[in-house]
Amino acid sequence: MSLRFATATHIGAICIFLAGLGAMTVPAPTKDTLPAVQFVGHNSKITTPRVVLAEDQPTWTLLWCEHVGLDASVTPPTRHLVPKIDFTRYVVVGVFGGEMTNTDGEVAEGVVISDDAVRIRYVSSTFQTSSFGGNADPGVKTAPFGLWVIEKIKKPIVIEQGTRGLKDSPLSWKEVKRFEAK
Repeated sequence: MSLRFATATHIGAICIFLAGLGAMTVPAPTKDTLPAVQFVGHNSKITTPRVVLAEDQPTWTLLWCEHVGLDASVTPPTRHLVPKIDFTRYVVVGVFGGEMTNTDGEVAEGVVISDDAVRIRYVSSTFQTSSFGGNADPGVKTAPFGLWVIEKIKKPIVIEQGTRGLKDSPLSWKEVKRFEAK
C-alpha cells in the first residue's frame, strides 16, 4: 500500500468521523442543585393534598398562614411570623400530602434545571411504628408538607415524586404537577 493511499484513507476516515460528530445531538446541559431554602415537616394545618406555587408575597402570606393555622389578617405582635421571600429572585413551591399516617415530610431531593424545564424532585419521608400486646398499630396521624424556595426562572416548573417498589430499588420519578412558564 502506498503512503499516498494510506494518507488519503486516513484523511477520509477522519472527515467521515468529524462529519458524524456534527450530526450528533448533544444533550441539553443541566444544573442539579437543591432549593435555596427547604421547610419540611409533618404537622401542616393544610389537610387536603395539593401542590402550590407562590410567586408573590401576598400569595405566600396567605399560604403560610393557612399552613400554620393563623388568620391572615393578624396584627402585631404576630406580624413577623411569615418568612420574607425576595420574589424578584425566587418563588416558593409547596407539596402538601394531606392527612396520612407515619409521614414526616416531603423532602426535595434535587432541583434539576435544563433547557426545557425546572424539575423539583421530592420523596416522602416515612417512618415505622409498632405496638405490643396484640393490638393493631394505628400509626401516627400526620399532615406532611414540603415548601421549597427556588430560583425564579422563566421555564415550566415540573414537580416529580420519587417512589420505589422495594427499599433498595432505585427511585422512579412520576410527574405530579406542572406549572407553565409565565
